[in-house]
Amino acid sequence: MKIIKISKNIREYPKYPKDVVLPGQDFFKPNPDFLKFLKQLVGSKTIIECGAGNGLLTKKMKEIHINVLPIDLFNRDSNFISLKQDATTFKYTKNSIVLIARPNRGEWIHNTMLQAIKTSSLIIYIGLPTHLSEDVFEFANLYPNIVQFTEIYKNAGEDGEVCFKISRKENKSISMGHESNTGTKYYLVKYQAARDLFFTSWFEDGGDKWLSYTGSYMPKSLEDTVLEEQSTNDIHDLDWKKTTIYKPNSNAGWLGRDGTFIGCDSQEHDLVADLILNKSVAELEKTGWVRIYDKDNWSLSPDQPHLRLSPEQRNYLSFHGHHIDDND
Repeated sequence: MKIIKISKNIREYPKYPKDVVLPGQDFFKPNPDFLKFLKQLVGSKTIIECGAGNGLLTKKMKEIHINVLPIDLFNRDSNFISLKQDATTFKYTKNSIVLIARPNRGEWIHNTMLQAIKTSSLIIYIGLPTHLSEDVFEFANLYPNIVQFTEIYKNAGEDGEVCFKISRKENKSISMGHESNTGTKYYLVKYQAARDLFFTSWFEDGGDKWLSYTGSYMPKSLEDTVLEEQSTNDIHDLDWKKTTIYKPNSNAGWLGRDGTFIGCDSQEHDLVADLILNKSVAELEKTGWVRIYDKDNWSLSPDQPHLRLSPEQRNYLSFHGHHIDDND
């Protein structure tokens, strides 16, 4: 989904090298009552904390059993570990809640909101009153018909930070600089890729060709069969299990903690994570999904050494002939 460019007068954030280690400072110190409010607001949904920094807010949220995935572009000189991800390009899932708390100044705030608002159910912004004009109100003025802002909490932290919730207006999308009420029409097409080999995928109609969501295209053919039509502003609303990227009988795929198996080609795990499971690879690995490469190879996330196979995963892997150690 293409988006319009943001205002050019927003100051750019410092161009640090990506391997730089920044000081582990704590800027936002949440009030206990605000944390209780936040817990009630998000329920069991996952919060993706953008620019988690030194991890104070992440730790406070985990203490009251809020599901949180911290991401940050830079490491800190502390023992806190977050996923090293760029919030402006991160693949936010459809039902996730994105949180930005006391961000450092710069255009990345607006860029992150633009990226998140395409798929996330809610953005929570927490900032100083003196920063609201640049961070919140300017963004609202840029996209008055697309996003809506609501102040939901005053004095969220020790420095009097204000909390806003940001959501996309119903039936609106950020697309080519204007609003869209009807969405883009997609066609589920069964096409002949080679002799006796047929594939199925979702496409836009490009006249003499089918346009893929990736930007590639395929010439139309008399052999093509349109199986279904659907209009949507979000490709994640399409049922990708109806396409050939989903292969339930494959030896490769993702295996959930409850033993659910989502099959795919050995090179398409990331694609299936995004389109079928509506999660990033980092989220799946953090929550203990197994990546199965073929009938002989599988792995849990190397970044989560504490994780062990669930009983359901052990049963599935054993039944399908995989080798499992006692320590797995």
